[in-house]
This record gives sequence, C-alpha cells and structure tokens, in this order.
Amino acid sequence: MVSCRDLAPLEKLLQIILVRDVDGKTFWDALSDAISPRIAKPTTADETALTTFRSVFQDRSLKKGTFIFLTWLNPTTLLVSVSSTGVPSNVDATIESGNVSYALFDVFLGDSPVSPSLKASVAESFSKVLK
Repeated sequence: MVSCRDLAPLEKLLQIILVRDVDGKTFWDALSDAISPRIAKPTTADETALTTFRSVFQDRSLKKGTFIFLTWLNPTTLLVSVSSTGVPSNVDATIESGNVSYALFDVFLGDSPVSPSLKASVAESFSKVLK
C-alpha cells in the first residue's frame, strides 16, 4: 500500500471549500486536533511550523465559500493560501516541516482518514487519471 510519505516527491494540493461560516480558531483547533497526534515526537521545527500554520487562521473569520489551498511542494515545504473571494492568488504562509506536511495529508489520505469516503473518491479519481 502506498502512503502519503511515498508520494512526497510529487507536488500535491488539498483544496478545501468551506460549506459554512466558522471562526479561524475553531477551524485551526479541529485541524490541529487531527494533525498533532500524527506527529509522534515533534521537533522544534515542527512546533515552529505548527505555530506558523495556526497564525494563518487564529484571528480570521472564515465565511462559507472560503477557499483554502494546502500545497505540498516537496517533502519539507507546504504552502497555505486562503481566500474568501475565490481561488487564492497569494501565499499566506510557508510551512517548513516534513512531519507537519505529512501529518496534514495523512489526515485526509492516510490509513485512518477523517473521511473514508473522501479518500475512496480521491483514489478512484486518481486511478482513472492513470488509465
């Protein structure tokens, strides 16, 4: 079975479109609750990356329809882009931690995803592209 870490050399993008209004702290808390347990022994770099990641959302109001792009450029770099007016046109934060990047994608595509149906849909779509 292929894991997110096996795909690390490939650029990957998670696109989240909010279906309801939520404050940034609530969004981050939910994301952090899913990411943090997936990092067994956080390093100083991981803690710094999580602080940077949190700062993107902490004091932000996220409205229904907000786009959040999480682009895993390479094994250690994740770009975070947020826009309430359509597709994001700038980068809000650069996260420099392979562990945080891996943990984030593992939340959605790992062995115990937050949404098994999402993972199955991604796998099915990906297999169609490869045919």
